Formats: sequence, C-alpha cells, structure tokens
Amino acid sequence: MEKFTESIIEQATLDWLSELGYTTLNGTEIAPDTPQTERQEYNDVILINRLQNALQTINPHIPIEAIQDAIKKITRTETPILEENNRYFHKYLTDGIDVEYQQHGQTQYKKVQLIDFHKIDNNDWLVVNQFRVKETGKNPRIPDVVIFINGLPIAVIELKNPTDENATLHGAFNQLQTYKNDIPCLFPYNEILVISDGTYARVGTLTTDWERFMPWRSVDGENIAPKGKAELETIIKGIFNQKTILDILQYFIVFEVNEETIIKKMAGYHQYHAVNKAITSTITATRTDGDKKVGVVWHTQGSGKSLTMTFYSGKLIQQPEMENPTFVGFTGTPISQKDRNTIETFGNYIDIYDIQRAVEDEATVKIYYETRLAKLDLVPSEFLKIDPEFEEVTEAEELTSKEKLKSKWARLEALVGAEQRIDQIAKDIVEHFENRTAAPELRDGKGMIVCMSRRICADLYSAIIQLKPEWDSENDNQGVLKVIMTGSAADDLKMRPHIRSKKARKDLAKRFKKADDTFKLVIVRDMWLTGFDAPSLHTLYVDKPMQGHNLMQAIARVNRVFKDKPGGLIVDYLGIAEQLKEALKDYTEKDRGETGIDTSIALAVLQEKHEIVKAMYHGFDYQKFFTGKPTERVSIIPAALNHILGIEDGKQRYIKAVVELSQAFALVSSTDEAIKIRDEVGFFQAIKAAMVKHTIVDGKSSENIDAAVRQIVSKAIASNQVIDIFASAGLKKSNIAILDDEFLE
Repeated sequence: MEKFTESIIEQATLDWLSELGYTTLNGTEIAPDTPQTERQEYNDVILINRLQNALQTINPHIPIEAIQDAIKKITRTETPILEENNRYFHKYLTDGIDVEYQQHGQTQYKKVQLIDFHKIDNNDWLVVNQFRVKETGKNPRIPDVVIFINGLPIAVIELKNPTDENATLHGAFNQLQTYKNDIPCLFPYNEILVISDGTYARVGTLTTDWERFMPWRSVDGENIAPKGKAELETIIKGIFNQKTILDILQYFIVFEVNEETIIKKMAGYHQYHAVNKAITSTITATRTDGDKKVGVVWHTQGSGKSLTMTFYSGKLIQQPEMENPTFVGFTGTPISQKDRNTIETFGNYIDIYDIQRAVEDEATVKIYYETRLAKLDLVPSEFLKIDPEFEEVTEAEELTSKEKLKSKWARLEALVGAEQRIDQIAKDIVEHFENRTAAPELRDGKGMIVCMSRRICADLYSAIIQLKPEWDSENDNQGVLKVIMTGSAADDLKMRPHIRSKKARKDLAKRFKKADDTFKLVIVRDMWLTGFDAPSLHTLYVDKPMQGHNLMQAIARVNRVFKDKPGGLIVDYLGIAEQLKEALKDYTEKDRGETGIDTSIALAVLQEKHEIVKAMYHGFDYQKFFTGKPTERVSIIPAALNHILGIEDGKQRYIKAVVELSQAFALVSSTDEAIKIRDEVGFFQAIKAAMVKHTIVDGKSSENIDAAVRQIVSKAIASNQVIDIFASAGLKKSNIAILDDEFLE
C-alpha cells in the first residue's frame, strides 16, 4: 500500500479545485528557464501575461498602454509595510485602478477592473502547487498550493500530513509566518490563507493570529458539514467555488486600522451566509408588495455581529434593486416586552448562529458559572428581591435622578454596599483571582468586577487595596487594579481619583486589552460592559443586579477566544442564576443550558482526569517528590518519565490525559477542590513537558515546558531545590529563568 504522504493531500486539493473549474499546474511547469515559463525570475509572483490578457478581456474599451500602466501600479510597492501594501492592493481589487489616456484628442479618466465580478468566465482561474519563490538574500520557499485569479496570487494553502504527529495544524500556521518573512513579495496580493493537516482545516488572512484561524463549516449556508468530513474539502468548495470567492473578495473583506496596526478581517462562514440571506430577504421585503419585515439574524455574543452589520450594509447599498438606500443605525438588542417581541416586530429568523455552534467553531469559548454566596455566608433571599419591572439605572440616572431612585434602588444599594459585605467580597476576590491566575492558561489574563453603584466601585477598590497595597499606583501607567467610571467635580472625595477624561479612559482601555500589561483587574459599573473586546479577559465578578440583554452583554465579555484560554467564568455574588436562564429565553431556545455551565461539571471532569492520570502511576510513588529528601526529589522526574514511557502507548495516553486535566484545572483553579491537587497537577505537567522534550525534535517544546514550570512552582516547592529538580529532567537554565521572584522567595 502506498504510504500516506503530504503529496496525497496536495493532489486532493488540486482535484477539488479542478472540479470547480480551475486549471491546475505544477510550479516546475511555469518556472523560469523552462519552455512554458510564465516567470522571468523566482521572485516574480504575478503571472504578467495572464494578468494582461485577462485585463484586456475585462476592459475591452481601454487601450493596452493604459492597461500596462495599471499593471505597473500593481507591481510597484507603495510602502515598506507589507500590511499597508496589501490594503492598497485590496482597494485596487475591489474598486479598480484609476488610469488616464488620450483618445480622440481628449483625456479620458477611467478605471481598469482587475476582476470581472459579474461575468465569471471572463476571469482566468489557475491553481499551482509547489510554487517556488526566492528573494535576494533570503531562503527560497515553496508554498504547497497557490491560487491565482487573473495571474494574481490571491490565496495560499499550506498542508501537513495527518499521519505525522509532528506535522500539525499549528506547524502549518508557523510555516505561513516563515513565508511572510522569507518571501514577502508573495503577500501584497494575498487575500486568503488556508492551513490544513488533512483532518482539520482553518482559514484566515494576512494578519490573523493563530487563535483566530477559523473553520468554514458549510458550503451552501444551510447544511453544516458533519464531523468526520474532511474540513479542507468544505473550505475548498465553500470558499473557492468561483461565485463565492468573487463575492468574498468584493464584499466580505475589511481592514481595521488602529494607529500603526492594520488588521485584515474576512467574514466567517456564519457571517457570509447570514448576510447573503439577509440581502435576499431585504430585497423581497422592501418591494412594493413586500411585508416590510426583513427578518432577524440571531448570532450569539462574541460572534462578530458588528462586522456582520458592516458586510450587510456594504453589500446592500450596491444592490441595484435597493436604489441607493439610506441606513448610520443598527441594533444588536432584542425586543423583550409584554406586548411585543423581536420576531413579531421584524419577522422570522433569517439565520441562527447559537452559542453551541460558536463554541464548536472555536469562535467563542464556553462560559462557566460559579456562585460564591455560600462562601461568604450570604443568603440571596435577604437582599435580591428585584421587582420584575425594575429597570436598571444608568450611570446618568444615578448622577442626576437620586430622588426618583430612593424607593427601590437606594435601599438595595445600601444593602449590597454595606461595609462588612464589601470587605468580605474584597477578600474573596483577591484570593479567587490569585488562585485562578495560578493556572498557566490564565496567567496572562484579566478580570472584571461589576458593581451596582459608583460608590460601591470606589469602596471596593479601597477594600482591595487595603489587602493588596502593591496593586495600587499613583498614576495610570502602573498598577494592577483600576476603577473605570464617569463623574464630575461634585463627586465625593473618594470617587475623584477614579474620574478620568475620555482620553485617559481610552488609554486605559488600550492597556487592559494588552495581555502582558500590568493592568489586570478592573472595577466598573456600566462602562466596558458592551462593545468592549478584551480577549484575554477570563473572569467576570458580578455584584450587580442584571437581567435580560444587559446581563447577556456583560457575560459575553469573557467568551472571547485567547491563546489557550479554556473558558470564561462568571463569579456570582448576588444569585443571578435565574436571571441568566430568563435572559436566554429572549434569544433562542437552542441556547438554554449552554451558557453559565455550573463549575461543578468542570470539577467532575477535573476529578475524573485526575484519577486517570493517577492510575497511570500505579506502582510508582511520586509522592516522594513532595515529601522526600532533596536527593529523592531530584531523582523522581526521570524515574517518573521512564515509568510512563514503559506503559503501553504511555506517551500518547499520558499527554492526552494531562492536556485534558490541565484544561479542566484552568477552568476551576480557584476552587478548594482544585487548590488541593494543584501541586500534583503541576508535577504531572512537568513530566509531560520533559516527555515532549525528550521524545521530539529538540526546541519544539519550550512553550509546554515554560507552562509546566510556572505551574509546578506556584507556591509548591522551595527555591533552593528548583534548579536541581528541573535540571534532572533536562531543562536548561533559560527555561528555568522564567520563574517569578515571588514564587522563589
């Protein structure tokens, strides 16, 4: 039987693209110095003859000289910044290139269109495998598959072998980053990047981080590809069929420019299909005989609704049937009132993308729920008697309408903000957050505390700083903890340090969004609860009565994907479980039970995985690592490594079990049950790291080792034994140097 290799996946890719109408060629067939060459040099990434021929077909009334001028503009780099050049090219691709020429004694000002978005057959469709590129002074690179439209290299597909355990999806992503460094000439024209290991496949753009490379799970927008179907086939047929790829290029790619950073974003499959369904429904509903109810797009929080609105409006205004419509506003807020609801007002659902699917797609992470009432000896019935018709106060109402609020809000605020209660919660938050961020997956993450009044925000800040004075700072460039709120000169003295200008709040927002910034914990009342994305935010402490849309918006702050973040956690100090269930009813029945998963479920998984790993040490006493003499402890790691490797399929089974154990631990690292086994988990991770280091090519496991070291020394072992113990496992000093001083004291 023929050995399964990467070339088989490559050929399957070519076959799928051939079925879609692409011509397929091997890179050697059109290489320089060959009879059929289409390139003069290996750094020629645009196939000029194909481009010129296509442009003449697409722009028949424009003379060849003007077309050649347009080609010169394409091949000339505008700036030394790759992302900026890519943005220039995308504008050329969608809008055309301005040219001028003389005709009949007059100067003509026209646009040369690079693609015919209306007549598919006017375009040149080509896919080339093993497309060698070499730039002066850099290593040559050979991307697996490059897709050309009209001679322009608009997509790169990087493939890995699914049967090779070292050829991973992440490895394919890293390969693309190498290409961007070694052959940047290929990427000003790139629109889409695809990675696949034959089993799994993901799609992104030039600037997409690893965690934001996403699956494409539907070809037609109606049927989701079943588990077990080759994901690469769905991406090829779902994105690169000729009609869809032209649609995506024209309407579904945008650039976000933030100061010096350029981020290129492409619609996910749920956004792409929802927008096209909405476009069709809009045209139908707004006809003379239409019912004027376009319908509802229900997409869960964190799934990119703002972008979906952008794509929708951008495409709709270009539809001739709409006769240049006028929009400014949109809302993502459902209607939930006694006499009407969202569907009755706007029409039936056009498209649904629920929480479960978003989690499956890794577009968001699961949200877990933990109540701390019992921990604080607080009884919810004593203070959480919220009138169903009680509307939450806004920041402005709190400032200007105190008299109207006295009857309900003031009594509740006084109870929730009692000094003894504030002190209890402050102590619990400090302990909880420190324990939670002990997990390597959450160490760089952030927490948000939501209070019901600005007074409580200020009081809680003071109470926490009493416990952790090192979290305070004299200026906004330092410190772990901040309060973000608005106010005025008339505010009490204790609030004034937290009243900042709009610019100062904006600067703090930028800091909070940076995972490596010292600003780790924020206290808010209303601000940052909607429209604020900080992917590293993993814990939301709720001490404010919330319900409905406001509650759903708040909890969505922690569902963003970030590195190895296993999930977001809602820590409840008021007993909002019922409000959470009620809020879900206003969204969709499908999402019931998928938000606010009780941490007891994760604890059960943690205990199960812990028992599985412990069972693999049957007959081996690793407890000596924690209780033995220094000489005994030093010898434990290599002995444990040999023990696991001596078990049948020990390496694969152990790595899988420890990864699952670590993920479960990260979700509940702040609970008493998790804290009890924290040292053991760290030991298991250290053995896994040593195992990976000694059984794969050197240098590929440093991230795993670093994470394990951070875990195991988290208040677990004495500093004078750390280096000896880890040196015995083969860790270099450079790995050990990441230890925090506070852990080694």
